Amino acid sequence: METKTLRQGMVPLLLIILIFFFRGFSRALLSPLLLDLEREFSLSHTQSAKFFIYFSLGASAATILSGFVSAKLRHRGTVILSSIIHIAALLFMSSSVSAWMLHLGLIIMGIGSGLYPPSGMSMITGMLEQRDSQKALAWHELGPHFAMATVPLFTVALQPHLSWRGFFAVTAVGYLIATLIFNRYVTVGYEAGEKPTFSNLLPLIRLPSFWIFMLFLGFALGSIQGIYLLIPTFMITEAGFSPVYTNTVFGISRFIPIASLLIGGFILGRMGIKKTLFVMMILAGVSIVGLGIFSGPLLTFVIFLQPAFGALAVPAVLSAISQTGPKASRNIALSMTIPVASFMGNGGIPAFAGFMGDAISFSAGFIVIGMIMVVLAFLSIFIRLGTHEG
Repeated sequence: METKTLRQGMVPLLLIILIFFFRGFSRALLSPLLLDLEREFSLSHTQSAKFFIYFSLGASAATILSGFVSAKLRHRGTVILSSIIHIAALLFMSSSVSAWMLHLGLIIMGIGSGLYPPSGMSMITGMLEQRDSQKALAWHELGPHFAMATVPLFTVALQPHLSWRGFFAVTAVGYLIATLIFNRYVTVGYEAGEKPTFSNLLPLIRLPSFWIFMLFLGFALGSIQGIYLLIPTFMITEAGFSPVYTNTVFGISRFIPIASLLIGGFILGRMGIKKTLFVMMILAGVSIVGLGIFSGPLLTFVIFLQPAFGALAVPAVLSAISQTGPKASRNIALSMTIPVASFMGNGGIPAFAGFMGDAISFSAGFIVIGMIMVVLAFLSIFIRLGTHEG
């Protein structure tokens, strides 16, 4: 397929971002509804935080196997299938009468979610000229950040009128409309994905940088998505803020990463991938530690600041991964890195923080997670970009 400039590819890019928005919106919806679900099903913080483990299990398995799906359905068809599965999961969860039904719904949602990233990002890098793909990947990350910003404001506006079941159902309808628009107007992505066979995987797993990228992506996702999932519960139950103040501050704070992503391409271009990763991993870690040690207005300030740093680390890691291996096999590098990173960031990190919330405090969990991120930042010294080490 002939590549396009960013301007020529703007319409399909925006519609891909729209699908990514609803993918993120569906998952982020759990965050402000978590206390409602705890009350409905008599769950502890540790038990409700395990929701994200179930989601991550489905997502990780689906991402690993996504190459087999995209080899048959091609990238465009895989994105549409991922949306259909996601919508079905939302409708199933809206009818849940027990915690196990929620768990099953989250696994199904994870499967739909996990099929998307390798194909969605391969569509972008496949249709655009290389000089525009880094900027497009940074803009692509606007989708889930707009979702995380609008979900709390959405719930504040409609909570007097909708139950948690209603929120899942309304989101499914919006997601369906977005999918129909995508199917009608997106005419790129007919390339087949590469299957994750051993011969395709071997060159990747031999690269030390590949494993460093996996760790960086896991904690970067954890800093913006895993931490995000528990901040409303933390603000209400531990920091003493009211639910309305929490959701308002929480929602507005998520517009900060959007601003940082709009200049993400410029920062990556000026600082380079390695330096961007080093600086942003340290700043993200320090800001998460700040969540654990500050209170009152200072805590509110850190809540505004914290997600911006992880937001810039994610496109830097994805840009590095997209340079790993030949162009035709990039979906394999993504499909192997993202599941482990997603399980770590969206499942393991919030589950650990939820456990700490019951055993000691959320604050203690944030301090531990933040300090680990600061230490990991120094692994950037060993990163080598490109298809070969050295």
